[in-house]
Amino acid sequence: MKAILNGKCLQSFNIRVTQGNTTLNINAPVISPIISADILSVGDEAIFNTSAVGANYEWSVEEMPELSAQTSNSAKIIFTKAGNFTIILKVDNNKTYKKIIQVVDSGAQLEQAANLPPVSPLDVPPIPEEPLPLDDKKTDEAVQLQNEAPKQEPAAPPAKVYDQLPEPAIKSMIQGVIDGKKNVEDFTNILCNGAGTKVMANNESTTFAALCNELKEKKGVLILKKKRKIESFKVVRDEANGNCVKIIYIEYK
Repeated sequence: MKAILNGKCLQSFNIRVTQGNTTLNINAPVISPIISADILSVGDEAIFNTSAVGANYEWSVEEMPELSAQTSNSAKIIFTKAGNFTIILKVDNNKTYKKIIQVVDSGAQLEQAANLPPVSPLDVPPIPEEPLPLDDKKTDEAVQLQNEAPKQEPAAPPAKVYDQLPEPAIKSMIQGVIDGKKNVEDFTNILCNGAGTKVMANNESTTFAALCNELKEKKGVLILKKKRKIESFKVVRDEANGNCVKIIYIEYK
């Protein structure tokens, strides 16, 4: 670099320009490819999809290891209790994604609201006094209405009582469906919603009536048809409704 001072003196300076090594560190938020609702209800079927592309998929719930992994590009899960759960998706066995969802119990929230403390009389505005009747006839009618006994409301029907059979006994009854000895009506005093009770059969959502129809059909070719075989069985009960069975988990061949 050269500089001229007062038009006479020439001065020279050497300068060196180097490229800096400073890089920008921008922490962009990672967007999960798991697509679902963030808040779900106990007992409802939740559907999980993904925008990730791959040849193999594996869905699971970190807090519920007892559930079988689902291997399609979408998953259907029914949560039987409230809380926060971590959904895990593995794609092609080399990419893992997670998403935390919240499951709420609507029935428990209604019960909590019903148990709120009563309203204080100080919080209730005073009721304005009714004007005095204009004549003696209206006064007599008002006295008569006050003396009349209040009408009694019809008594509420008694709560239904369900048979408290243990899980192995219910499984044995379903085996009776396979053998042709039992039908849907035999489970009326066990299931909360009868034939419409929710069932997760081989990781597929269905109803108890549809399950019975499926179990009655033998598998295989016409000559070598065999009866269905139960491999695993589990029930979820509704403690607030007589401890009836509200969900059945079953795997069979």
